[in-house]
Amino acid sequence: MRVSPKQMQLYLTGFLEKKTPVFMKDLWALLISAQANEHGIPGEFLEKKKEELRQKREEQVRPRATFISTYK
Repeated sequence: MRVSPKQMQLYLTGFLEKKTPVFMKDLWALLISAQANEHGIPGEFLEKKKEELRQKREEQVRPRATFISTYK
């Protein structure tokens, strides 16, 4: 099934109003990125998740390091 970007934008305009062009631009960029990935996930989503996991690991290590240095 083919999707017409023009028709989709027309349908969404009633809902998103002035924000429709920006939404469509972002949506198509994500779709192209997902199409380039073997798992079908946009690279931006993968990078964001990696960053979240990195920050979570840092938060878990930081309190432990503070606790250890306090009792030395």
